Amino acid sequence: MPQLGERLKKARIAKGLTLEALAGETCTAAHVHKVEAGQVCPSPRVLAHLCTALELPLHEVASHYFGLCRNPGYVLSMCETLRAEGKAEVSLPVVEALAGDRARRPAKPEVLLELARAHACLGRMAETEDALLRAASQANAASRRPIVGKTLLGLG
Repeated sequence: MPQLGERLKKARIAKGLTLEALAGETCTAAHVHKVEAGQVCPSPRVLAHLCTALELPLHEVASHYFGLCRNPGYVLSMCETLRAEGKAEVSLPVVEALAGDRARRPAKPEVLLELARAHACLGRMAETEDALLRAASQANAASRRPIVGKTLLGLG
């Protein structure tokens, strides 16, 4: 996490922003300072705000952060936040990185569901169906009772 904070601090200084100016109405200057110092992990909403204010590509920052912390729950939460804010095109590369390469390791069903949701928001139905089938397959593999796609989507 310190590398994330260092990157944010460098970008803030390069833009000539104070902690207060960067924090805006989203968080406090003290919180930004703690994020930069690597003392706290920013929420998905705060990280999205900081990246927007600093003109940093959120998907790159999030992907890098995921590589450092190995906290897929955090990254998944960020992707859900972005999608809910109508920024599925930004969340898609991050959730794709989280879903990983099929050959290396199977992704968790909840990650594949978020991938399906992001694709659906962007009108990519073939990719949505593929992600749903992968999610159902992973859920079925992890469960003694088969789970169908509608149940995974909360429709069943």
